Amino acid sequence: MQVMLDKDVVYADSWSYRHMCRWYTGFFYKHPLLEKYEYYWRLEPGVRLLCDVEYDVFLEMYNKNKKYAFTLTLFEYSDTIPSLWTHFKAFKDSHQYNGQLLDLIEDGDNYNLCHFWSNFEIASLDIFQSAEYEEFFRFMDQTGGFFYERWGDAPLHTLFIALYLNKEDLWYLNDFGYYHAPYLQCPPDDIGQRCICDQDYDFTYSFQSCTSHFLKIIESK
Repeated sequence: MQVMLDKDVVYADSWSYRHMCRWYTGFFYKHPLLEKYEYYWRLEPGVRLLCDVEYDVFLEMYNKNKKYAFTLTLFEYSDTIPSLWTHFKAFKDSHQYNGQLLDLIEDGDNYNLCHFWSNFEIASLDIFQSAEYEEFFRFMDQTGGFFYERWGDAPLHTLFIALYLNKEDLWYLNDFGYYHAPYLQCPPDDIGQRCICDQDYDFTYSFQSCTSHFLKIIESK
């Protein structure tokens, strides 16, 4: 914690933030209130949806057979996860996996730091309630990285998805006008007629975003 404080890392000495990240990584999907549901939509305080959503997103997830929907992507702060990639590679080397989406996160043999911003995600609970995810979480959790470092749930979710999901499982929701300070996803004009956001402030294709990289992989044949 002191090392991160010296580097001015946000939430460097916060215990509550670490507990929150670990809970969203390994426990939220076990809550009894979720037992009867197939999908969840994570919402955060203070977010705004700046476009009218004129369809039932859960029904569309079901009809399209999608497992994970996202709006924003970005790079993780490397100072919060110095050992994450080493432990992930150790897990990968000792388990069988699909690996169709590993290019989302790999740059040669290195981690490119890209992840889905998990404060907005609509997903099938089957992902996290699977035996594969439970084994993944337990393996990563026993390293102590959530507390000795400051691992977030977003990179952990993304690493697992890269290992076990397929391209057709992912859905980029580009028509929500999602805003979570300081980032905005604002659709282009041709699909944004139901929106009140300003495309000039769209984060999607900025240098801090991984979305163009992700879409190139997801949409490739």
